[in-house]
Amino acid sequence: MNFENFYRAAQAQAIAHCHRQLLWLSGEQQWCYAQLQSIRTLLLEVDSAALLSKQVSQQYFDTAQQRNICRSQLAAKDSAKFLGQELQAVVFDGYSGFNPDSLAIISGTLVAGSVLILLTPDTEEFGDWQEPEMDNLWVQPYQLKDVRRHFLAWLKTNLAADTQLLHFSTQTLIPPQVNLAKRNGLPRRDDFIESAQAKQGEFVKACYNHLTADGDACAVLTAARGRGKSAALGLLASLFAEQKTVYLTAWTTQAVLQVIRFCDYPVQFLTPLQLLAEKFEPVANSLLLIDEAAALSVDVLLQLSAKFPQCVYSSTTQGYEGTGQGFKLRFLEYLSTQNSQCRFYHLDLPMRWAANDPVENWLNEFLLLNIPSNNESVSAVSVVQPLHYSMAKIDVKQLLEQPSLMRQLYTLLAQAHYRTTPSDLRIILDSPNTHLWLVRQNTDIVAVCLVALEGAIGSFTSDSQGLDGEQLSRAIYRGQRRPRGNLIPQILIAQEGVLDAKRYKFARIVRIATHFSHRRAALATQLLAEVERWASERGIDYLGANFSIQNDLLKFWQKSGFSLLRIGSQQDKITASYNALMLKSVVGDTAFVDTLADQLPFKLAYQQQRLFDAPLDMTELRLVASGLNHQQYLAAHPMYLTWCIEQLHCFAYYYRSLESIGYILLLLLQKYPLCWHADVLGKRFNSLLDGYFIKQLGQAEMGIKFSLSGYRSLVKELRQATGCFVVALEEAQRN
Repeated sequence: MNFENFYRAAQAQAIAHCHRQLLWLSGEQQWCYAQLQSIRTLLLEVDSAALLSKQVSQQYFDTAQQRNICRSQLAAKDSAKFLGQELQAVVFDGYSGFNPDSLAIISGTLVAGSVLILLTPDTEEFGDWQEPEMDNLWVQPYQLKDVRRHFLAWLKTNLAADTQLLHFSTQTLIPPQVNLAKRNGLPRRDDFIESAQAKQGEFVKACYNHLTADGDACAVLTAARGRGKSAALGLLASLFAEQKTVYLTAWTTQAVLQVIRFCDYPVQFLTPLQLLAEKFEPVANSLLLIDEAAALSVDVLLQLSAKFPQCVYSSTTQGYEGTGQGFKLRFLEYLSTQNSQCRFYHLDLPMRWAANDPVENWLNEFLLLNIPSNNESVSAVSVVQPLHYSMAKIDVKQLLEQPSLMRQLYTLLAQAHYRTTPSDLRIILDSPNTHLWLVRQNTDIVAVCLVALEGAIGSFTSDSQGLDGEQLSRAIYRGQRRPRGNLIPQILIAQEGVLDAKRYKFARIVRIATHFSHRRAALATQLLAEVERWASERGIDYLGANFSIQNDLLKFWQKSGFSLLRIGSQQDKITASYNALMLKSVVGDTAFVDTLADQLPFKLAYQQQRLFDAPLDMTELRLVASGLNHQQYLAAHPMYLTWCIEQLHCFAYYYRSLESIGYILLLLLQKYPLCWHADVLGKRFNSLLDGYFIKQLGQAEMGIKFSLSGYRSLVKELRQATGCFVVALEEAQRN
């Protein structure tokens, strides 16, 4: 049987069962592409999409030459552009790179009667497969050859074990058998859609009545993908069109396309940042709909619930968008105990495909998308007092040998962090710089710590651009390079101006999580102690953590001996907060840590005035200032002035960010006013520096006053003005 007939049979089977059919096409790359070309006409007849690398598209399926195989072709990283669309066929090309997030996202666009075509080599070739995504899983000083192949082994296991997929290769050419004449109880599309719509309608009516009866009432809707959850929100919004002002928010605009599609009037979409801005106040008698609520942090959800009299929280129970079970175990627990007027609803019938769907079943198993939480109830959390825990660093290969262990691990990470995605699973399995610790009670994982090794950048060998570690460090310092990975040393060098960070090795705590029922056993503290012992033995200088600020997290890290050294200037779009960088010395010199901690209050004072969209609670940050103001600190540390001028050099003559040197420039402008007088710099540069730093004019005001086209134009002129100021300052120092 040729591939065209095989595809037709697979499509017929999908239609007959009202399923999405997984068709695995394996073999040599060009042979696989030839099979796709044989069904090009069939794919172009329907709404179809192919995830292909740019190189593959140009070489084999060039649209300009009318060789495209699907109506839409794009790179895997752009798969989110299809959220909210409905497709009848998808080609996922493993030869272009096997990104787990992209696979999960694009599969959700398929509807009943569709086919997902998955391309890979034959599994016998997986060991030598130069799979492109592997190149994204290593960072210096490691190389591509160091990337582990455990994820591909997991893929191979799941393909071999699946009994619903249809496999076409040069070795396996047995066609699927479909008897369309005798349905024998096969689902009919109208039947399962009607049942699902009835459930959906029951929710809309019940939720409408609940919210109408009590002005303080709220509701929660959960469902797996394809259950009509977003459409239900749109229908609910329509009912309130003439009674309330309805606001809509989500982690991204793509997530709400289905909501808008099913709403009869233009609902107002605002991001969480916009809703939580101080200047925004919801109108009276308003309702907030939050789609994919679990993709937002618990802190943001709490702030939104306090700002709006009524909210409907809706979320999938799977993790492809970065959803965490923390929504279920923390926020929903809060709602159930603090708000007696909160009702919980669940949609369980699939609407876009029939039950027992092959694509859903395979993805749930392969990408661990539908792991039940350890406690489905949110009303009662028991505190376990175990007699014995075992703690150990493990080889991630053990996760493949014990799949139940991998499921437990991924579940725990998803419970603890709102951004856990399928790609995190691949990083854990394959990235050579990651290390894993587990705490178990008998066979159950009750705590986990994931660590990434970073640095020492100055010791790196030449990179792809021919820069050795010393040259790369200097380029990072000047803002000329941002190599992948090595987050903490890069932040210290590029944002904090600590070039010496090139000499140090860091163990960054990527994730640390404890099962909710074991959180009184101090397991996280014990894990950190174990990691610190391991780091000391390996000659690692510092433990580090970089995370979105939450009060409980700050207290935990400070209690564990970590020093707060930096707060980022960019507000996170999901958490509506800022990132904190904290370090703890293991075997390294504490001098630069102490220096950064001393300088942090000065930086924050500038950030509060100039950069932050929302002010931070300095008390909650538990900062211990040196007792000196910035001017006094400059006078007390003679070498500080030399360092400050060097930072301004990096901004004026290279590409260091304005945010990283703003507080320094303000200090020196205040200290040496004659060096930027209009007679020295000229009227425009003098007025520019005065307007932005002294008068603190907003970006819009600066644009109008100085005829600037935007932020980049502003920064460009500030670099020029700073360069002139530095020349005058150095001249004054020499004299």
